[in-house]
Amino acid sequence: MKTGNVIRGSIIVASLLGMLTMIYLVYLHYAPVPEGGSFCDIGEAFSCDLVNKSAYSEFLGIPMAAFGVVYFGVIVVLSIFYYTPGALSFIALFLIVLLGPSLYLSVISKTVLKSMCILCESSKTLMVLITILALYAAGVRNVGVQKIIIAIAAALAFAGVVYFVHSLTITDPLIIPESPFRFLINN
Repeated sequence: MKTGNVIRGSIIVASLLGMLTMIYLVYLHYAPVPEGGSFCDIGEAFSCDLVNKSAYSEFLGIPMAAFGVVYFGVIVVLSIFYYTPGALSFIALFLIVLLGPSLYLSVISKTVLKSMCILCESSKTLMVLITILALYAAGVRNVGVQKIIIAIAAALAFAGVVYFVHSLTITDPLIIPESPFRFLINN
C-alpha cells in the first residue's frame, strides 16, 4: 500500500471518528444528564456533562459540537471525493484556523469550569493529527509558510471573536443554556 493511501485513509478515519464524537457531544448537550452521568464523566476534573452543558458550550445559540460535526464532515467529503494537494492545503489551513477557538475553549474548561471534557479534547487531538497528515501529504512548501502564519493569526482572531461573544452573552458559566434546538432530543 502506498504512503499516500495510508495518509488518505488515516485522514478519513480520523475525521469520521471526530464526526462521530461531535455527534455524540451534540446529543449529550441536549439530552438530560443520565443518572450517574455520561460514560465520560470520571469525576469533577473530567466531566463531559459539566463542560458540554455549560454556557461556554454554545456560540450564538449553537452547540460548539455541532460546528465540529460540520467541519469534520467537510474533511470527510474532501478526503473521499477531492483528495488533491489543494484540498489537503485547505484542510490543513482550515483546521489551523479552527484550532484557535477550540484551544480557547480548552483554557476555559481548565480555568473557569475547572473540568475537562475527554471527548472534546480527543476531538482536538484528531484535529491536530489531521492537520499534520494533511501538511505532510500536501507538503509544507506547497501549502506555504506564509499561509500557515496567516492561518495561525486567523485562529487567534477567531478565538478572540468567540471570547468577545462569550464575554457579552455569558453571565453564569454553569447555566445550561436553553436552545431552540432542544426539542430535537427531548421529544
